[in-house]
Amino acid sequence: MRSAALFVLLALRLAAQPVPPTWDTLCYQKFRSNLIIGIFQSYRNFDNEFQQYMVRDTAGVSHHNYSAESKLITGVDLTYDKFSIALGLRSTPQEGSGNRGKTKTFNTHLRFGGNKWLIENTIRHFKGFYDLNTSRYDTTFHSSGKYFYQPSFINTLVRTKFLYFTNHKRFSIRSGFSCNYRQVKSAVSWVLSANINHNSMRNDSSFF
Repeated sequence: MRSAALFVLLALRLAAQPVPPTWDTLCYQKFRSNLIIGIFQSYRNFDNEFQQYMVRDTAGVSHHNYSAESKLITGVDLTYDKFSIALGLRSTPQEGSGNRGKTKTFNTHLRFGGNKWLIENTIRHFKGFYDLNTSRYDTTFHSSGKYFYQPSFINTLVRTKFLYFTNHKRFSIRSGFSCNYRQVKSAVSWVLSANINHNSMRNDSSFF
């Protein structure tokens, strides 16, 4: 009975021992605290340009540039160990944006993986676009200042990216992306990448 109890005690002690790191600890180290919560803002232009070349158009009236009135995005980023998720929504519009209509925006970013490989998934959804080229074909634009607006025009982008780091034992990609590692000694790595992209556009009526 004593032998069995001693065996169980030794087994529990061995199981409780931390697993040694598989990377070069002289190059980078892992922080003990793995939970990181942050607030971010991003400013990006998002345009959809269309133009025909079948008929010569010297006035440029057939050129449409549907832009999103949602350039400033505010969101929250949460990281725990190898898992990261970010959610961004449209910020308060700029002054004078009433002439450009309103764009509903939803952005989410999901990232999973360590320093050896990383998978990133991004979804960007926009609804409501205005045409920057309105002045070329709308004679009332100079007096009203209002852009042609498509409230039901929806554009959705989905992207998946796979990254593999050949020098993952000395180079930590998460030290810069997630900040839950610390790169002690400078290092570089070759990156093998693969991407899948999907872009869909739809509207309740003709937009070109």
